[in-house]
Amino acid sequence: MNMKIERSGRALEMPLDSGPRVLLLVAIALVLVSYAIPLWNLSAWGPDGEGSHVSVYSYTLGIHSSGEGLDPSAAVVNAAWAGVEPSGWIAIGLAAMALLFLRAALLGTTRSLVDAFVLYVFFGVASLWSFSLQLFRFARHLAPAGSGGASMTSVLFGASKIGGVEFVGSPAAGAWTLTAVGLVLVAALLVAWKSAREELSVDCLVAG
Repeated sequence: MNMKIERSGRALEMPLDSGPRVLLLVAIALVLVSYAIPLWNLSAWGPDGEGSHVSVYSYTLGIHSSGEGLDPSAAVVNAAWAGVEPSGWIAIGLAAMALLFLRAALLGTTRSLVDAFVLYVFFGVASLWSFSLQLFRFARHLAPAGSGGASMTSVLFGASKIGGVEFVGSPAAGAWTLTAVGLVLVAALLVAWKSAREELSVDCLVAG
């Protein structure tokens, strides 16, 4: 038992091979790409068909309105989009993650890769939770205008009717890009751990 713990500890301190380093660089490139593409798509329209489509980026909103603005429900929605405006901390967090990946790629060990993965998962969950709370508050702000309501899940994914307004939310290319970052980190972890264990096994055979 103690031998296994010791070997696992040594494996964590092994420097990264070229494979995990390249995968970390791929993760950095994907993070940078996510700045240029929307993370989430949101659409809302009133009974007369007027409304707007919103592309949520990590740092701003892209709002595209349709119609002449005569529908009162659509006008309320257009004014309420300001409540979904990103605060900027997601963009800052992504930059911090990219720097952490770069540090691991240049100087890191298997332990630093594990730390980067755990922090990225925490950051992803916290970001999704924060954004979902923003959308839920947005939905509750609209609900008094009519009898319809919405759950947090329906606001994020799929369609719902809120205060007489049809509302649709779905992940955009940026969300899938950041999901791919997590998968690349998992691949880097598997490659790094396998390489470290194989190297330790060779050392044990030589020592034996």
